[in-house]
Amino acid sequence: MAAVDLSVEELSDLAVSKLGELLAPVSSFTVLSPESERVKSTGSGGGVYQVEITNALPTAADNPADYEAMTSGSQSNVSVTTANIAVMQKLTNLQQQQGIPFKTRVPDAAKALAAAVWDKCTAMMNGAGYTDAGQITSGALTTDNLGTLRASVDAPNVSLILEHSEAGPVYPSDKNSFELSEAGAYGFSAIHMVSNFTGGVTDQVALAATPEAAVGVSGLPLQHSDAAQLVGTASIIENLTIESVGVPVELRIWQNSGTKDLYLSLETVFGIAAADATAGAFLDHA
Repeated sequence: MAAVDLSVEELSDLAVSKLGELLAPVSSFTVLSPESERVKSTGSGGGVYQVEITNALPTAADNPADYEAMTSGSQSNVSVTTANIAVMQKLTNLQQQQGIPFKTRVPDAAKALAAAVWDKCTAMMNGAGYTDAGQITSGALTTDNLGTLRASVDAPNVSLILEHSEAGPVYPSDKNSFELSEAGAYGFSAIHMVSNFTGGVTDQVALAATPEAAVGVSGLPLQHSDAAQLVGTASIIENLTIESVGVPVELRIWQNSGTKDLYLSLETVFGIAAADATAGAFLDHA
């Protein structure tokens, strides 16, 4: 394990960099994490969190005579169900002897973990009640379509999540144009590309959303103290936080004492639920 010990920081930096890139679309929503960073999941018992959301703002009054007679804002709760999501990569003893570096396993692990988190987001979109901003012809997305989509969310700080296979027609025409991800492009505060909306609205190709459109809960897996001590003794553990998204991730490395095979896992707890239906709008294709 000595050789791995020396590269843990490098592996952690690689995981943070890759996950920051892959999980960027999730930053379009609100993601909460408890101070302890430890979160229950449906696999550990519990795993349902009640998150307060605002239904209505308080009403302002000029020169109020009775403050208790004023109209208060109203709130309600959204239930967020979390799941323990983990991926594992293996480097056999033979592969180690052949000089294959362990860090080659990290990007694929990051891709698999990010895809699983994104699957939770697309499943949330199906039934969220977001505004239907229209239907496009597949492969023929226009800037007018994006303008209509942006206008469907009457709020500042709206992000666009766009399926990359449909994005070709709206890419800037030359290198002197703005970057597609640049704040302000097409009226959006950020633009994120995704490979799919599988599980979302049927034939969905884009989502415009403010952070109020959905709320997520994320953290590190909750463990019994005895189990945590045992795992900590037999493994190298690094706790990471993908700051741009607010998703904590646990990186763990251990070795099979019999085969000397090395294992690496990336793990998080994540759940997300729709919050304000007026804060999101989508496009689909024919």
